[in-house]
Amino acid sequence: MSVARLRAPLVYLALVGLPVAGLIGVLRAGTGLEAPPAIAGEWVLEAGAASTCAGTERIAIEQSGRFLQVRSATEGSEATEAHLDGARLAATLRPAEGPCAGAAVALEGSFADGVLEGQLSTDACPPCASTPLRARRAVE
Repeated sequence: MSVARLRAPLVYLALVGLPVAGLIGVLRAGTGLEAPPAIAGEWVLEAGAASTCAGTERIAIEQSGRFLQVRSATEGSEATEAHLDGARLAATLRPAEGPCAGAAVALEGSFADGVLEGQLSTDACPPCASTPLRARRAVE
């Protein structure tokens, strides 16, 4: 068999076989991956200390995969970066209003069945040092 006759099958394998093999490898590597829960949108804080400490009754979450931006849903509030680890959220709010206005307020919680439950905590605002939090997705 001459080199010219082997050239076409080798080129075919290189241009078709290698990409197909790569695709199969990527699909196998991703079989165990799971998308994070979709939590983007506005969340309504239940009345009480948490809404007072957050300076609002609503928080807004923007999501791209497991990366989030969280802010109070009031005018002038600053968005902060956050992340999801499974169904657990870790974020920092900077309320524009309320007793903790301008202070960094840590928000830690978890999502289940359309409810966010967790804690608000800060050292900069004694009344809100450790405050339970419960929120539901806003219905529009």
